[in-house]
Amino acid sequence: MSDRRKDREGKLALGLLVLLRLAILGALVISVYLAWTSLSGKAVAGCGADSNCDKVLHSRWGYWFGLPVSVVALLLDVAVLALTFRMGPQRDAAAQRKLWPALFSASIILIGAAIWFTALQALVIRSFCPFCMTAHALGVLAGLIILFNAPVRAVPERPWQQEKQVYLPPRVARNCIVAALVMLALLVGGQTLHHQKLFAVQSVPERVTRPIPTNAVVTSNLVTNAPSPIVITQTIVPPILTNALGGNVVDHRFQIYRGMFQFDLREEPIIGSSDASYAMLSLFDYTCHHCRVTHPLLVQAQRTFSNKLAIASLPMPLDSSCNYTVRRTPLAHSNACHYARLGLIVWRANKEKHAALAEFLFTGEKPPPIETAFNYARSLVGPEKFDRSMCDPWVPQALA
Repeated sequence: MSDRRKDREGKLALGLLVLLRLAILGALVISVYLAWTSLSGKAVAGCGADSNCDKVLHSRWGYWFGLPVSVVALLLDVAVLALTFRMGPQRDAAAQRKLWPALFSASIILIGAAIWFTALQALVIRSFCPFCMTAHALGVLAGLIILFNAPVRAVPERPWQQEKQVYLPPRVARNCIVAALVMLALLVGGQTLHHQKLFAVQSVPERVTRPIPTNAVVTSNLVTNAPSPIVITQTIVPPILTNALGGNVVDHRFQIYRGMFQFDLREEPIIGSSDASYAMLSLFDYTCHHCRVTHPLLVQAQRTFSNKLAIASLPMPLDSSCNYTVRRTPLAHSNACHYARLGLIVWRANKEKHAALAEFLFTGEKPPPIETAFNYARSLVGPEKFDRSMCDPWVPQALA
């Protein structure tokens, strides 16, 4: 009986093996889901804008060298799950001995990664993602099952014992620990040193006064002639125009980016009067949570300054169907282009009704269903004016 028990040492019991597989499979399913939502731009179920889950998944700590950490977790879970199907009481002892170093290292990585990401959520982000924490808990469970059942012991003395038993020599176990710690250090270092950009900034080119060589490449105010060093060109900055009262509006027009973009308050959708002396620009999306929070503040600011201030409100839908800078439309911004078109149609049909539509669309946590918004907009300005504005080429041009 003693020899049979020794022969079974290092071989996971069937019950523990099933529990290990279920734990790692659960973590794998969550990792696949989070990786899919991250790479496709979809919204995670139950993770609304500004929720704890949203803060974690869309922070810089959700990436490792620009790759979503869920993809890294997915690869680790797949590897561990695959190894478990090559283990068990009936599997060959020699084959299992080769698997234990990898499993032992993986268990330390699973536990260490869970500690790292839990500490980040608690101390840095100060928000917890239920999906992430569930995956970490399952990973820790799997890691502990492996760790506490690892056959760490010296090589048996007798050759026949060496052949039939499963063991992990202490020296090999120490090497596995070192390797796992190196991998964890790489994880921590990759997240700490690499700051994932969650936004992109593009420069607006300025007017160049000197002739540019035909073989030069112009980016913003830099001119390069490879392989020559970068040369900064001289530029003329248009003066900031002001009216007699000191405002930034001249003849109902104001400009931004040193005159690269100019807006006519008589043509653009605005909050306030087109005769205002001061103006500012608001780019918004009716489906954007932050825009919905900001809108009443802008309205309050305009009312405070009354007719002295006008706010040009231009729709910037985060929807790929009308915004070429958006590659994939997040679920939260579905129909953003339709809401934007409704606003422009109402403005074109009856400027005085535009504020009422904005109030209707911005009220509540989310905009109303698109059919409800359509019917409200149509009744607001009247069916005839609404239908006529729908066919107005100004609407798609303004949206573009």
